[in-house]
Amino acid sequence: MSSEREKLIEIWLDSAGERQYQFAFRNALLWAGHTILHDTSHTALELGKDIIARSPMGDLFAYQLKGNPGSRITIAQWQSLIPQIQTLVYQPVMHPAVRPGTPHIPVLVTNGEIHEDVYAAISGFNHSILGPNAQPLQVITRGPLLKQVIDAADTLWPISISAQRNVLNIYASNGDDEAPLEEFIPLLANILTSNNYNHTAIPAAHLLVSILSSHWIESKNYYELIKMYSLLAVHAICYQSQWKRSKQRDEKFVEEIVANLKSHIYSFARELATNYKDKPLINRDTFSEFSYYHPRKKIISGILAAAILDKTIELDDSTRDFIWDFVCKEKHSSFLLWEGIIPFCLAEFWAMSNIQGTIEPHRRLFALVNGILQCNRAENPLENLPGPYYSLGQVVEHKYGPFLGVLRSEIDMDSHRKRSWFAEPLFFMLARRNYKSWCQLLWPELTRFLHCRTRLKKAEDFVASRSETAVTEDTLIDVSSQKTWDDVIEDAKLLNTPLIPEQLRARPSLVLLYCMFAPQRMDRDVILWLDRQFCHTWH
Repeated sequence: MSSEREKLIEIWLDSAGERQYQFAFRNALLWAGHTILHDTSHTALELGKDIIARSPMGDLFAYQLKGNPGSRITIAQWQSLIPQIQTLVYQPVMHPAVRPGTPHIPVLVTNGEIHEDVYAAISGFNHSILGPNAQPLQVITRGPLLKQVIDAADTLWPISISAQRNVLNIYASNGDDEAPLEEFIPLLANILTSNNYNHTAIPAAHLLVSILSSHWIESKNYYELIKMYSLLAVHAICYQSQWKRSKQRDEKFVEEIVANLKSHIYSFARELATNYKDKPLINRDTFSEFSYYHPRKKIISGILAAAILDKTIELDDSTRDFIWDFVCKEKHSSFLLWEGIIPFCLAEFWAMSNIQGTIEPHRRLFALVNGILQCNRAENPLENLPGPYYSLGQVVEHKYGPFLGVLRSEIDMDSHRKRSWFAEPLFFMLARRNYKSWCQLLWPELTRFLHCRTRLKKAEDFVASRSETAVTEDTLIDVSSQKTWDDVIEDAKLLNTPLIPEQLRARPSLVLLYCMFAPQRMDRDVILWLDRQFCHTWH
């Protein structure tokens, strides 16, 4: 490994807290052949150990992680840790994959050093251990931990100059701002795009993101972490789907990536449930960014809705109650700035349809379709909704250009009048629910619009990177023959399997979450397929 990359990992480890290096440590365990059985950051379940893993030889390990960047564990700190250490050593591992009474090897992990008197105390503690299954405490300190991560990175780290530049630029981010997708996505594409299968590609991407995301973990910027890990998960699965080799081995890393993503979703929901009243919208001075206020509320609602729709995410009762109130009772006005917000709105719609039995979700869906049609029929370009390829930042600059001093934006050169990416599939969602009178109100304007979609050539192109072979398609609804309501219903019932990898179709919650950050990939087929995954409809 080059000294520059080794130095970067060393700098990262020496400034990382416990949660920041936990993801890279697990990646190193996986790369060494261990099987991760449990991790406290993945679930609300507390088993008294941070990580439970089984080695390639079958030994059971229980790890307790401590963050001591640039410092040493002193005797006073050791004494404060004794209750946790006793739990680590004496409490049996209670896990469905572990036979009751199986002995485990307890390990204390720190990214700092340990004072000599603490080593003496650990030695004394080990000599006093009682019990047939209790094993002596082992320790992994900064040096061995650094070597473990570097040894894994030695065969995994990308070597191209462009990738190295992107790594450094992303790592230089503070973590309290947006993740630089213009560098992050090409970095994933660089690692996970190849003409030949590379067994280190998915582990490499996982390790890199574990390190690069540490500043966002430190800032508790869970929204950006969800974004980064959603993109990573889909890129990894699309890469995996291209090859028949080593599927089982890669699956371990894919499952770990998805588990990391779920842990960030859980943390996002818990942080909001705990601190929302004191820190609304994760911004203490909301009026300094007034233009983001309502869209951000809808974005938060969409993420929380996705957490509810994913049944594998374990949420405590208070968090679920908060999500129910936020998604179902909060009124989010003035959020429809651009069509890229639609995936968040759909997540909210599907969640509401599952957790309340009123007509309110359907009213919101009708208002959404009608809002798109009314905005994009206007002759004033500032009233039109930009398409899903633009970011919220670009849209705000466009809409408030005179106020912000932005004279001309990229959106000004792109007409969106009488065009929509989402109106048609949302209309068919209403038709599936047999809202004939609402559909009759929308139909005349809907037929005057061009309906846009991006057609991909192959399933692996579902990744966020721009596809050279994709084709943008604009179509008008065929009204050459008089369509009856039965004809509309037949069109709404039609379900084409979306062109995404089979492994990804097995994870509809991940597809939904990913489309929030790559809305251009949420075409008609994806929307109508997700509608079937999350809801039962009249037709």
